[in-house]
Amino acid sequence: MPLIPTEGARLRRALLSAALSEWERGVECRRDATRISRYFRDCGWQWHLDQHAGGAFDEDLRRASPHLEYCGLFVAFCGLHLGHHLEPERCVPVRLRPGIAELVLPSTFRAQSARHWARAGVAAPPPLEPGEAALHPGDIITLRTRSRAPRPYGDHFAIVHHAAGDTVHTVEANAVGPLGPDKEMGRGVIRGKRPLRDVRRIYRLRPEHIEEVC
Repeated sequence: MPLIPTEGARLRRALLSAALSEWERGVECRRDATRISRYFRDCGWQWHLDQHAGGAFDEDLRRASPHLEYCGLFVAFCGLHLGHHLEPERCVPVRLRPGIAELVLPSTFRAQSARHWARAGVAAPPPLEPGEAALHPGDIITLRTRSRAPRPYGDHFAIVHHAAGDTVHTVEANAVGPLGPDKEMGRGVIRGKRPLRDVRRIYRLRPEHIEEVC
């Protein structure tokens, strides 16, 4: 019996649940550098930490260089662990294809590149127009957060919690906001609110983006 759900909505809900589970940990950039290092490692980017940060995530180095942004790696990490969130009290041995985690989601440039999707072994998903009606819980979105030299494909990743009016509610990382249920403010994994007009791309998980784990 196939383990991968055929309903994309189940996969997206599981991705959102995985993201909320990380948020509930209260992951903060300095206090939880080891956890953030795991986002890099699990997605195949330990080499990047070795090259740019002496082997472990360091917030001071992130602030000083463009090489340690991790919003996309957070999304990929959640995808790799969504099998823990498909069914209550049971881990389903499925995950986001590691090639997508390693080759596509680490940057917004890679995510909009058909070549990087092809290297990951799947076709790039069809483009979806931003707008409230188009956003579903668990969608992966890119956002414009910079006013200077904005990228048409966005510069930041988030996972949609829900959309309401002209606002999209998100779970995201490498951002400032409430860290976990205690609502401590800081930089790390947060529940965010973004203007709908800042959404640049929508990537919607489908069964072909998932694989069974032997």
